[in-house]
Amino acid sequence: RPFEAAIDREKAALASAQLRLDRSATALSRAKKDFERKQDMNARGAISRAALDRSRANFEREKAQAIAYEADVARSQEALAAAKKDLALTDIVSTIDGTVISRNVEVNQHVQVDQEPPLFVITPDPGAARE
Repeated sequence: RPFEAAIDREKAALASAQLRLDRSATALSRAKKDFERKQDMNARGAISRAALDRSRANFEREKAQAIAYEADVARSQEALAAAKKDLALTDIVSTIDGTVISRNVEVNQHVQVDQEPPLFVITPDPGAARE
């Protein structure tokens, strides 16, 4: 269950990062429009250079924040993919069809490749040999 919990955590982290990115994109769009509007107003002499500079600084700050949130989303996506891969690696798959007649491993026990005694003893299904 710890691998499923890790996936749940990473999904939540990704959703949170995506929400921050979405909000940041909205703020960036507003800041860009405000800056463009103030550039027009400054060109007409309607606002001071200081007001234009404040608007530019706000736009640049929002742009940097959006870039940082994009990186957060990418990291969260990578972490989720890694958690899913880790979960997939926990499956023990037999190379033959059959019935387990002996199990030498317990739930949550750490195992190694080619461990002795074998993790499972499997008797092949009679129908599988005919295929």
